[in-house]
Formats: sequence, C-alpha cells, structure tokens
Amino acid sequence: MRTTRSAAPHAPHEPRCAERIRLRVLTAAGEPADPPVALFHEAAERIVACCGHRRLKAFRLAFGWTVREAVERAIAVSAHPRGLAERSWLGWEAGAGISREYEDLLCRLFTTGPVQLGLAVDYSPVPFRSAPRLLDQGESARSDGDGLEGLVTMAARRALRFAAMAGGTNLGAESLAEIHDEVGRIAESYLRQPLPILLPDLVEVQDLCFRLLEGRQRPGQASDLYVLAGISSGLLAKASHDLGQPSAAMTQARAAFVCAETGGHAGLQAWVRGLQSLIAYWAGRPREALDYACLGALPAEATNGTVAVWLAALEARAAGFLGEGETAHAAILRAEVLRESVEHDDLDDMGGVLSFNRPRQLYYAAEATAWLDESGSTIRRARDAVRAYELADAQERSFGDEAGARSVLTLGLIGEGELDGAAAAMGPVLDLVPAQRINGVVRSVQRVQSALRAQPTDAQIAVDLRDEIEAFCRTPMATAPH
Repeated sequence: MRTTRSAAPHAPHEPRCAERIRLRVLTAAGEPADPPVALFHEAAERIVACCGHRRLKAFRLAFGWTVREAVERAIAVSAHPRGLAERSWLGWEAGAGISREYEDLLCRLFTTGPVQLGLAVDYSPVPFRSAPRLLDQGESARSDGDGLEGLVTMAARRALRFAAMAGGTNLGAESLAEIHDEVGRIAESYLRQPLPILLPDLVEVQDLCFRLLEGRQRPGQASDLYVLAGISSGLLAKASHDLGQPSAAMTQARAAFVCAETGGHAGLQAWVRGLQSLIAYWAGRPREALDYACLGALPAEATNGTVAVWLAALEARAAGFLGEGETAHAAILRAEVLRESVEHDDLDDMGGVLSFNRPRQLYYAAEATAWLDESGSTIRRARDAVRAYELADAQERSFGDEAGARSVLTLGLIGEGELDGAAAAMGPVLDLVPAQRINGVVRSVQRVQSALRAQPTDAQIAVDLRDEIEAFCRTPMATAPH
C-alpha cells in the first residue's frame, strides 16, 4: 500500500537558504556538540515556511545531509536494506508514492511521524495543530500588539534591556559569518522590499546578536558581533520609524550607538547619528535633526565612505526645514564635494540602507530647497533625482526615496501651477501597494495634499488628485507579516 505526498509549493529557494536557517537555529542554541533532534525539527519547520521545499526535503536539509548521506544513514538504520538508491529518495522528495515499509524507515531516521514528513495528512481540528514559531525566543511576537507594531515594540524593549547587560556563550567563526551574511542581506534588501517581508527576520537576527553578546567571545569576535548588533539595531530603528513609531526608533538607535561605540566602528557611529537625524526630521523636530547630523560629522572624519555625504545632505534638509537657506545651500555644496572623494567602506559594501547613493543625494537636495520655496531649483533637482532612480540598477532603487523625490517634484510643480505635470509625477507614488506606504512616504504625500488644499482652484485635475491622495492616506501599511 502507498501513501500520497503533499503537493510542492512553487519556486523553492536554493539549498543555501536552508543551510543558513539550519546554522541560525544551531547558533541560537549555542552550537551544541551533540544537538538534540528537536533543534533539527525546528529548523525543518522553518525551512518549510521560508524556502517552500516539500517536507521530506526540508528535514533532510535541516539535518545537513546530502541525498547520498541520507540514503546511507537510512540503510544503516534499516533492518532489511533492499538496495535503497538515491534515485528512489529523489523521487520521494519530488512527490512520488512510498511504501509503508519505507515510510516507517524514514520516520525512524528523522525521529518523527509521517505527517511531519509530508507522507500523510493530518485531519485533526486546526486549533489542536501546533504551528512553527516565528522567532526562536521566549517572548511572543504579538505580545505587545498585533502585526508589525507588536514586533517593533517588543524589539525596542529588548534593546533597552540590552544596553546594560553582559553574559555568556561561545561563537564560532562560521556562525559569525552567517550572521554577517544575514544582516547584510537585510540591509541590502531594505530599500527595495516591503517591510512586512523583512521585519520578522530582522527582529530575529537582532535578538540572536544580543543573546550571543550576553555571552563571551574572543575579543575580535566580540567587536565584530557588536558591530552586527549595532547594524541590526539601526535597521530596526529605521523599521520603527517607517512604522511611525519615533520613540521606539530612538530607543533602537541609542542601542545601535552603544554597540557601534563598544565595537569601535566610527563609520557605524556616524551612520547611527544620521539615522537619529532622519528620525527627528520626520517626527517634526528639525532642530534636533540638524544637531544629530552635525554630531555625526566627527566620527565620519575617520572614514571616506558615503556616510559623510549622507550627514551633509541630512544637515541641508533639516536646515531647509528650519528656513536657514544659507546653511542648507552650504551643506548641499559640501555634500557634492564629499561625493568626489568617496571611497566605499564596509558599510557601503553591505549596501542598501547602509550606503548613500547619488539618487538619494539628489532627492535630499531637492527637498531642502522645497522647504525654502525655491520652486525652480526644487523642480530641477527633483527631476534629476527621479531620472537617476529610473536609470539606476535594481539594487540601487529605493521605493521610499523615489516616492519622496516624486513628491518633492510634485510640490515644485504645484508651486508653479503645473497641475498636469504634478498629477503625472504623483502617479507612481499613488500606485504603491499598502505594504510600501511607510511613514516617510505617507508624510511626503500629506505635504502634497496640504499644498493642493492651499491652491485656490477647482480644476478637475486638482480635484481628482486630491481625491486620489485622500484614498491613498486612508489605506495604511499592511501590518501582518506575510
């Protein structure tokens, strides 16, 4: 008698993704010399949820076996091995039927049941089925609210507790490299992927860094781990800001700065100061934003990376908000000069939100002049920014900053009475899906909304644009992780 296999999901990830998950689970458990089988089972469930493999393959990958190794181990535990071949195993992973004898063999091999391996169907009522954990930690991801807000609040409290803690576990070099790769992946993807996709992984990797730092490592490893903890905390500060939670964002940023100082990374210290400036700016505190941008200039002197350019651009934008035109224009010019001497550092190599590219610089300059009511300069700079984004490689794009550049262009065009052009510029912004409607995007759109309301016109194009913007702002960011 044969049992049927569960259907496979579409487009499974490469095995490398599953290996990363397996190592992450083992690292979180302190890399035990003889890991309990429960750890492999947890890794398998995560691989199923993340990578889209059939359950049997997910279990094999969770145990870290090749197909040949899995076959050899199966033969070793079988009382009557009958020439089990790799071809048969691959067939089972692809969904081929399997006899009861081999089903029992696989269950014994992985120390689990046929349902867990996808060899049978569980007809128990849904409330009684166990679900894989989203995070490997004692706190529930939804303990302080639903969806992304709960994750952000929980992570902020964790960062606050960490600032005065230290304690113990060892860290292997390979595990440190895996954490580095994971932090780099999230940083590189942050500007292009919706937050609901990235936030669960980001909360998890920050928690992993903190728990490892509460242990003991060799001095060099500890320094590297502090830097990774600082980056992950900084990314969570950005995530908190994007969700419209400036208090949680500043808590994460302070923890990030502690980590950057302890790790001795001047570039990261400068980047965190820039992050604090950004948070304060969008929270409506331009003087504080200007102060943070200036604070970052000192550690930025130790690096030739793009963070120095970002700080100057942040200073320009905050000064523009304050109406300090001379300071704003001087900072715009200084950013241009600094751009000419940029030499990418390790943060730039990670890319994404850790680097400050030319299109973002053009956008910041346009926004600075928009505050100063310099519509001609604003339109020119914003058009340059939009064009630069349109011509950029996919990895250089940022849906949030591109939306900001288009919003600034719209403000300039409204100021010049060019309503047709304004509507065309705003079109791609208003097409953003709810999951991309982060705090900065919504605030930029609301500035356009205010400018339209101030226009004494009943032109149909203005009425239509106002209606579209109101509909856009009524639909918030999706808050449930996908």
